[in-house]
Amino acid sequence: MKLYKAKTNFKSNFIIQLSAMMIFSVAIIIIQDFPWFLILIVPIFMAPLLWGLSQIHKNVTYIISGENLFVSAAFINRIIDVKTIRKIEKSNNFIATGTDRATAPSSKALEILYNKYETIKVSPENESDFIKDLLEINPNIKVII
Repeated sequence: MKLYKAKTNFKSNFIIQLSAMMIFSVAIIIIQDFPWFLILIVPIFMAPLLWGLSQIHKNVTYIISGENLFVSAAFINRIIDVKTIRKIEKSNNFIATGTDRATAPSSKALEILYNKYETIKVSPENESDFIKDLLEINPNIKVII
């Protein structure tokens, strides 16, 4: 059993999320004609929320055990049979959404294509060892980096 922690871009993610929240809040305040002092209050309430979200990202783990890859991220737990993995490729998609953001908190991630049409993004701290361990189980994986 090998455990890999996810790499995170905590500072950049936090700044981007806070900026997006500020822009969204300003837009709502302008559209709804709210008082302008609310723009100053929004960061006070949003910072703890974003900090909590970033703590969830710190607990993302990938475990290779037997012939399975276990992806654990907050409320998302996936078990992938390594024998079904077809391809691993680099993904530099900075705007990841949904489960991609949860399972790969870093913008520089690996996209794993498995089964027929399923994909998942992961961002292990040590990518080369992670790929090497997967290739030991399934040498037919096509790696595009």
